[in-house]
Amino acid sequence: AGDRRDDSVRRDEGHANRGALVLGRSPPSGRSRQALARRAARRVPFALVLAVCSLPDGIEAALQQTRGWPQARDAVCRARCALPVSDGIVTAPSPQVRMNLFHGLVLSVLDVAKPCALLWDPAQRVLPPAKYVDALVAGDFDAFVHAVVNVRSFQTGPQTTLMDTIGLAPFGLPDFECHFSSPGVDANRMALKLYNYAFEAFREGDVFREGDTIDGLGSDGPWHCRRETARVAPDRTVVRVIAGALAAPGEAR
Repeated sequence: AGDRRDDSVRRDEGHANRGALVLGRSPPSGRSRQALARRAARRVPFALVLAVCSLPDGIEAALQQTRGWPQARDAVCRARCALPVSDGIVTAPSPQVRMNLFHGLVLSVLDVAKPCALLWDPAQRVLPPAKYVDALVAGDFDAFVHAVVNVRSFQTGPQTTLMDTIGLAPFGLPDFECHFSSPGVDANRMALKLYNYAFEAFREGDVFREGDTIDGLGSDGPWHCRRETARVAPDRTVVRVIAGALAAPGEAR
């Protein structure tokens, strides 16, 4: 993908607006859907809940990037239909407001649908519904963000890895991307670092500019920011983090 060096945020509109998919063994009854519509309207006046559909083609990619739920594939295999949920927002409010409203809408759907799994489509992640509900009820901000943002990992060579966040675009924020030399780098620490950048973006807004410096891992820092187009689909703006001495060969310092 070509470089993008301005501070605007580009996103794949189709991908960004698909929202969540509630995966279940059977579609809700007509009465259940009416109850769902009433609950959703109370929580989010502009909510849009789409019709029941078949399982999406992208479910396998989401399963490959889902971590922390070993039973995810078994849960998805039990599902026979999906209920797509979108908030229908054209002009988004602040990231925090939109996230809170949409979580409320999804909770309304889960109350009625009793699903096997929850596919958070913009983040390419499959979530256990019960754990998702418990985290939101507890009001943990980090859990709110963790539900909508995923960190993906791609092996780009024998000793190089590209990690990126996915899920920030629907909130008008850039994702983050880092291409680094794998030997000697704890992948879990790198993933946590990218999550922390995402959390900061939610709290502070789109504050990562071309040429800014940010904290790296341990004493290897500061790292530098570049605003570019994502190397891995979907098409969107990312903050490419140049990881100092840990950067993959060929990364511009």
